[in-house]
Amino acid sequence: MNLAPDMLQDPANLPLRDIHLPPPPAWWPPAPGWWVLAALAIALPLAWLGWRHLRERTALRRAALRELDALRRQALEPARLAQEVSLLLRRISLALDPAHAHLTTTGEAWLARLRALAPGLEQGFDEALLVAPYAARADIDTSALLAALERWIRALPPPQAARLRKQHV
Repeated sequence: MNLAPDMLQDPANLPLRDIHLPPPPAWWPPAPGWWVLAALAIALPLAWLGWRHLRERTALRRAALRELDALRRQALEPARLAQEVSLLLRRISLALDPAHAHLTTTGEAWLARLRALAPGLEQGFDEALLVAPYAARADIDTSALLAALERWIRALPPPQAARLRKQHV
């Protein structure tokens, strides 16, 4: 290989430019992974708080439905079932009324209180709620009473909404 003498130059005399380094990476906008991480850092705590809030709002309803299922499994005689239903309704009413303003309510005022809390207890269950718990023998349709009680429990408002509605009534 024959090289011309002008091609064999001194490396110091070559017309080369110095090495150019790339600019340092910018801090804005962040890479897509950082956007995903930021979204998760916001969404996960909010989802957890929302889930807890929902659980707290439905805790009373879930507990009442569990007790209702326990009553169904026990297959009590009608008078005893009426007593247990009455106790369950009292406990639910007290849970929705922390001031216990309706603690001594009886008779028609008690039925009005129950109907004000939630729909579902029809007029036909007045005797089952007022007389049967105190009678030695009761002639009530237990399956219809339990079905009406379940409808009433499912129609219950969350505890905070019930308190607000009670204050406006």
